[in-house]
Amino acid sequence: MLKFNFFEFSYDSVKLFEDISLEIQENKIGLIGNNGVGKTTLLNIIWGNIKIAEGLIEISDKSYYSIYDFKRYDKFSISDFIKLIKSLNSFDSSKVEYYIELLQLDQYLDFQIKNLSKGTQKKLGIFLTFLSTKKMLLIDEPFESIDEETNEKIITELNKINKKYIIVSHDIRSLQLVSEKIYQIKDRKLVAYD
Repeated sequence: MLKFNFFEFSYDSVKLFEDISLEIQENKIGLIGNNGVGKTTLLNIIWGNIKIAEGLIEISDKSYYSIYDFKRYDKFSISDFIKLIKSLNSFDSSKVEYYIELLQLDQYLDFQIKNLSKGTQKKLGIFLTFLSTKKMLLIDEPFESIDEETNEKIITELNKINKKYIIVSHDIRSLQLVSEKIYQIKDRKLVAYD
């Protein structure tokens, strides 16, 4: 699914990754590490939002990066935002109603996005992630700021969907439930987590 060849990366002269050569075969992986070690940066590199100067990363499929920042749409109601989403080929509009119900967004359809709580905006981001037609999902902290009941539904859905994904999270328990394997960023390397 993902192959690193002599990959290195520095940010503002701080080396985050050093001489990584690794082939990841698993389709559903978790990613952990201390704050500031480069977890989100690595997702952005895999997505192609950050260019690398050293080494090579090969990815098997086009990816979708979860977004949780909706400032440019903050005056939209969720209903209006969904109408926009339905018009785009990059999302599977046939599953809109299913995910609205799953993520309990139905009670907020007339709310402006700017008036939603952080947790409900996170649910909207996960809603888009599940609707993406891309084969690989890059998901940053999906379990944070969300109620336990919805988290359980997200975990169940992640296990059901036929997609590849990389999930960054500090929630080891949830990662263990949705991952074939967990990797850790440690000492500027990417290693299997025990």
